[in-house]
Amino acid sequence: MKIRTDFVTNSSSISTAEIVIDNPMLLEILKKYRDMGTFGREKLYFGIGEYLSRYDGNYFGSEFESKIKSPAFYYHEYIVEDGETLVRSWPKTLAEVLGEIVTIIEISNEGQFDKKLLEQLKAELDEKETELVKNYERVSWSNDDVGGGGDDVVGGYYSFDPVHGEEFREITDREVYAREYGSDYDDDLMKRISP
Repeated sequence: MKIRTDFVTNSSSISTAEIVIDNPMLLEILKKYRDMGTFGREKLYFGIGEYLSRYDGNYFGSEFESKIKSPAFYYHEYIVEDGETLVRSWPKTLAEVLGEIVTIIEISNEGQFDKKLLEQLKAELDEKETELVKNYERVSWSNDDVGGGGDDVVGGYYSFDPVHGEEFREITDREVYAREYGSDYDDDLMKRISP
């Protein structure tokens, strides 16, 4: 299992992330460690078997709730001020998904997790990685940070399902800006760069 340590940094006005993992085997493992107390008693930043948002007031629902009743792992964040989501990297292949999930779990712990149990969880995931990869039913991973509308890579989109296979693409600042601010993107950009 490869755990990524690189990430995108960007002063932004809007940051979004949504990760939905459908994998029955992974769900079973994560539930076992949750029930053992690995993640402490505080509200988690991620969902295991349920849809949760990082902040209570910022969850707008997910298009996946009608398709996946109990996601193995779910993360949602929407920040409308300067700041970044906890998700700062993204998988490019199915083999990288597990490492990215572990990275998010580690980043979100804020010292509340049981370190010994967390190490056991990581060891079990590493030991069963090949089998876990075969058990993915659906992966949807998207995150991006809006900056100034340039061509810098500010996010990524990765998806997998058995019918369509894998899809990955990097998202540029220009794409995110256009999506968030609509067709006025070019006019706004010209106003900002014109003397």
